[in-house]
Amino acid sequence: KDLPDIINLITEKISNRVFLLEDSSLTVSGIGNYIKRLEDKHGKKVSYVGVDGLNALPTINNNELLTANTYMKQFKNLAKDTKTAISLLVHCTKDCKKHWRDTSNYARGGGKIKDDSDATIMHSLIIDKSRSNLETGDFKYFSNLVYLRLYNKRETGNETDRICILDENTLRYTTLQKQEGDMIMDVDPRDFEVNLKQGVARW
Repeated sequence: KDLPDIINLITEKISNRVFLLEDSSLTVSGIGNYIKRLEDKHGKKVSYVGVDGLNALPTINNNELLTANTYMKQFKNLAKDTKTAISLLVHCTKDCKKHWRDTSNYARGGGKIKDDSDATIMHSLIIDKSRSNLETGDFKYFSNLVYLRLYNKRETGNETDRICILDENTLRYTTLQKQEGDMIMDVDPRDFEVNLKQGVARW
């Protein structure tokens, strides 16, 4: 879907409860000021802020690592001060293959982003073995499936893997399930493993 379609769909779902701000020059403190203005204007608490993305904020001293570390600290402080959940979209470098599961070391700004976060969700694609040439590395991917890896640092410290399916009409992910006898259960992500010449597809 194109961005206008996505915005319209989100607006339909949550009515006037979402505010979109397009300003590539905005700093973390500027986001904090915007939260305060919204709360003062509408008399309601802002409960969630999504930032697309961490790399869109101004670079500090032309240093990607310094920039990421500085903004991560600032966002953590902002979340505490405003009591608002904040999620950051972080892009990976071009060296990261689409089907690699742990993408943290390829995040722009380094793996410390994962270390500094309370929780991390890493997205990757799933190789469609029936349409791919594994020997030449000509990989084709399922168009409506995504592999999610959740790292829950703040609570249990555990990692949880899920295969999810995207509903393009609602833009919602749901866990892919299967029926075994009378039971409905989540599919095992290991069922989607594809053995490559250089090892398993990084999950």
